[in-house]
Amino acid sequence: MVEVVTLGEAMLRTVDSTAGRLQTVGGAELNVAVALAQLGRKARWLSAVGDDAAGWRILDEASRAGVDTTSVVILPQYSSGEYSVDHATSKVEYQRADSAFANLSHTMFKPSLRQLLGGAKWLHLTGITPLLGNLPRGVWSTALATAELDGIKISLDFNHRSGLGEWDELWRVVEPHLRKIHLLTLSESDLENINRKSGLLNGTPTIEEMVEAVRSRWLVTWVACTVKQPQPDGSQSRWSTVAGPDGVVSTRETPTSQCPVEPLGGGDAWLAALLDGMLDDMALEDNLIRADRYAALVQTSPGDLSTITKSQLDGDFTDATLERLKSAKTIAILRGTKPDLMVERAKELVTAGITALEITLDSTSAFATLQRLRAELPPDILLGVGTVSRPLEQLPEANSHGAVFCLAANFPEDMIAVAENLQMLPVVGAADLDQVAKAVAAGARAVKLFHAEHDWDEETLSQCQVNHPDITFVPVGGVGLGDRARWESLGFTLLGMGEKLAGSDLKA
Repeated sequence: MVEVVTLGEAMLRTVDSTAGRLQTVGGAELNVAVALAQLGRKARWLSAVGDDAAGWRILDEASRAGVDTTSVVILPQYSSGEYSVDHATSKVEYQRADSAFANLSHTMFKPSLRQLLGGAKWLHLTGITPLLGNLPRGVWSTALATAELDGIKISLDFNHRSGLGEWDELWRVVEPHLRKIHLLTLSESDLENINRKSGLLNGTPTIEEMVEAVRSRWLVTWVACTVKQPQPDGSQSRWSTVAGPDGVVSTRETPTSQCPVEPLGGGDAWLAALLDGMLDDMALEDNLIRADRYAALVQTSPGDLSTITKSQLDGDFTDATLERLKSAKTIAILRGTKPDLMVERAKELVTAGITALEITLDSTSAFATLQRLRAELPPDILLGVGTVSRPLEQLPEANSHGAVFCLAANFPEDMIAVAENLQMLPVVGAADLDQVAKAVAAGARAVKLFHAEHDWDEETLSQCQVNHPDITFVPVGGVGLGDRARWESLGFTLLGMGEKLAGSDLKA
């Protein structure tokens, strides 16, 4: 049974970067659905896309992340929405005026919109949709009315976008519906505008005082606000507050430090985690701390869509990453001098079922290739880097482009400490039992056995496992798909495969 339904437009975003023109998928309502799915919730996204490359990519990434997209309407006569970002001029150009979503009517959903909402515990909407045109506003209003009629809780993120209309215009649309809303999320500027417009409080009230004033005035069950404050070291301090039936709770005194790679998706991830906690009846203070942390984690990777799972949020992050790698069973290793071909080969491997990819740092334009892959591959794909030799220099950049694990042929100085400080899983290399013991003594949870075919015989491999039963060993070197049965018979299930899997044509 679906727990949360979101409704809104998703788009293909194009941005110029050091790796060239990158395209990623995003949209506030879809971002929330993806984050909820990553947290283990059953989420359905309702929308419309065109029968075009952008639309099918949006659907593919959402469904791979675990979102129910089966009721998204496909309108072949219209295109999917797209927009481009020019960071140099801070300009954003939209191509959505006549998009598929702009032409969506609630009568197009099959089965009916009411049936698609039926059984859900929450409906999540934003203030973006009603400013996209008369038809989207009609769908938005119908969804609100239907949810209210059927007793479904409604979450509304005001989310004013100045490019779509004036703040006052959106307020005129939203204000009459506030009595239906159970969770209203506002920005600092929204709170200030509402306070000014409605004369709620005098002087210079705190954010906590303003969320409570809005809640009391319109009888909304919960009113929330998230805050990001720049710090002298370039980081941000993130905290949040919610006014609810039992009073106001704030994490102002227990903020989360974050260094966002891009200013995307954090608020949506926060909302998803908050809803997740509410569905579990989590204590509000604990819920806010957890939501702050989830938002910060999601923004450590580029793009809108969350790549962070429930196990990574609630457990040890690197242990959870290791478990995901073990489930993947294969790390496809891409090494070469042809970046474009490496990207295409990575996509082919993902289509074939590979879910973990390693880009070796001795490849041509390795970081740019990693950046492209994080932008172009679905959020469920794990990315890492290999052939690490200078951890302090290489790992921060790799992490900023979406790498969550790293491997080395040997044991570079400080690799474990640097990686774990970045919440990356380090897999250090060993060529004999003494090197394995050294790595384990230094805190390694996973060890790369390299070169697997040349340097390790079956007796020594068995001794490895006897000496260190809690360590995950990753045989790498000369291993291919045809060798899996033999390695698994020896007790090794996570394998690194290079040329035998990725091909020998990646080098000039």
